[in-house]
This record gives sequence, structure tokens and C-alpha cells, in this order.
Amino acid sequence: MKTKLLLLLILVILLASTLSSCSSNLYAATSWPGVTVHENTAYVAYNQHIYSINLETGVEIKRYPEKADRAKTFYAAPVLTPDGAQLIAAGYDKVLYSLDPVTLEEKNAFKGATHRYIASPLVTETGIYAANTDGNLYALDFQFQPLWDKPFPAGQPLWAAPVANAECGCLYLTSMDTYLFAIDIATGGEKWKLDLGAASVGAPAIGEDGTLYVSTFSEMLAINPASREIAFRYKTDGMVWSGPAYADGRLYFGDIKGTFYVLEASTLGEIKKITTDGTIVSTPLVTPETVYVTTQAGSLYTFDRDGNELRSPQKFGIEKVSELYAPAVAYGNQILLTPSGVNEMLLYAVDANGNQSWAPFAPAK
Repeated sequence: MKTKLLLLLILVILLASTLSSCSSNLYAATSWPGVTVHENTAYVAYNQHIYSINLETGVEIKRYPEKADRAKTFYAAPVLTPDGAQLIAAGYDKVLYSLDPVTLEEKNAFKGATHRYIASPLVTETGIYAANTDGNLYALDFQFQPLWDKPFPAGQPLWAAPVANAECGCLYLTSMDTYLFAIDIATGGEKWKLDLGAASVGAPAIGEDGTLYVSTFSEMLAINPASREIAFRYKTDGMVWSGPAYADGRLYFGDIKGTFYVLEASTLGEIKKITTDGTIVSTPLVTPETVYVTTQAGSLYTFDRDGNELRSPQKFGIEKVSELYAPAVAYGNQILLTPSGVNEMLLYAVDANGNQSWAPFAPAK
């Protein structure tokens, strides 16, 4: 039942993202939190605010904006620039913001997109690359000026951040129109594209040998970028909503039917296939020894790198269990969780044994 509700949510977001700007305000923005960590601070984007939270104490430092603005909503995880001077936040209000990471005051804004940002921007040493549901990939310098003569036009909504490959000087970008694009990072020109056979909303993963691993609404694919061919396919039980995690020759990912997969990357051969208690829409967190998987049923699954369960799934919430759509995030020896749903708790920190490090963070009204 809850999987059906999630699919309805996805369809509503997709409809709102593809309608014209004058009609898309009829749909309320709704999604799950995005979080990023820098030193001892977590930046959490959720609903009408971006929060900075002290990870030693679990106490709020600042929020943007100070007072809720119904015109502004945030879900994609904000990203710091390489020099740490800017926090780049993608808004549901079609605006890309630059915030001061310490004060969370607005420094700059890019208003060139015509629809929502679903994914976080990719931020590299060369600039900011922001995929938008208007079908364009925008490239900006750190003063928010265009890097390319024009945005890259994929044509259909873009829900995933691009991935950079320095060896080829290109960005890899998936699209709702079933294509994987390779884009020249310097000029924004198309190098090549490949029809995946189904829509994709997850960021590709890149193996040590340059192989691309791309999820679609029906399969996991291994792609040889030199030949521009699909080398291997793996049929999944359900729609794969996020890109895979790649680590030491293995792929880790889940699907909306709640199946968690461990595959041998070189052949897409199945190592482990596990049924969890709820929909999986985020990329698993892979640490040197452990894999963390969150589910819509509010559970945190903990596996070893072979896919063996290390302990019973742990649930989070007060009175009612929260839903965990967002991925787990590592901070030192702690794991951060950002729940959605009926509870007001926005951030949990647990240690390797699942013990809470401090009281869950709940934003003050």
C-alpha cells in the first residue's frame, strides 16, 4: 500500500515538474530531506528552511530563511564549493542559491531555470553544474555567471545530478527521455548519447576501469563508454529510483519493492538479493566495513560488504515510526538519518551499534 502511495507521490512531483511555470504552483512541493556534512556541521534542507546543525551537540546554529517563506522550499542536499566559501542550495522555487556557510545569509542567486530543481548541483573546481526539470543542465562559475554559451538541452526533465569524469573531460547525465549523455565539461557540447531503453533518475557510478553503472526504471546497466555500448544488464524486481553505490568492484542498490541488491560489478552477477520491509529510494551508504540501507518503513538496515545482515533493522521515531527515504550519511563514527513523515524529528545521529549520540534534532517553531 505504501509503495503505491510513493508511486503516486512520484507521479505528482513529475507532473508538477513538467507543467508550465504558471500552472505548477497548483501543486504543493513535497519530498524528503537532503543533508550534507562539513567538519562538525550538518546542513539539512527540508520544506521551507535550510538548517545548520552542530553535530557535537545536535543543536541548531542557523536557518535560511530566518522566517518561513511560502515561496521557498528546499529538499536537495546543499553542496559546499571547494574553497568552503559558499553553500550552494537548489530550490523547488526554480532558484539556485549561494549562502554563506557560517551565517546562512544569501550571497547570490541564479534565476535562469524555468522549473524545479530536484537534484543537488554538482560542484567541482571548475564550476557549478545544476540539472533542472526544465530539461536543461546549467553550468555556472562561482559568481553565478554562465560557463557555457547556453545550457545543455537534454529535452526532458533532469532529476539526477551529473557525474564528472576528469579522464574524458566530460559529464555523464541521465534523463527522463531514456538517454545517457556524455557532455564536454569545457564547452557544454554533446560528445555522445546512448539510449538506455527506459527513463533514469539516478546518477551514474563510475568503476575503476571507467565502466558506467546506470540504473533505469527496470534494470541496472553496465556501459562501456569507449564503445558506447551496454555490456551487461541486470533485471530488477522493481523500479530503481537512485543510482548505485560502487565500492571495490561491487554495486549496492535497492528498488521501490524493497529489494536490496549486491552485484559483482564486472559482470552484474548477483551476489546477494535481500527483501527488506519497505521501499528503497536512496543510494546505500557504503563505509569501509558496512553498508547502510534506509527504507520507507522507517528502518535502518546494516549489512557487511558481502550483504550479510549485521543486526536487526532499527526503527526511528517517537510514538509513530518515521519514514526513511533519504540516504544515511556518515560523520566520523556516527551515522546521520533524516526522517520524513509524522514525527517532527529531523535529524538523528547514531553510532556504529545503533545507539543515539544525542537527542534527535527537532526544529524550533
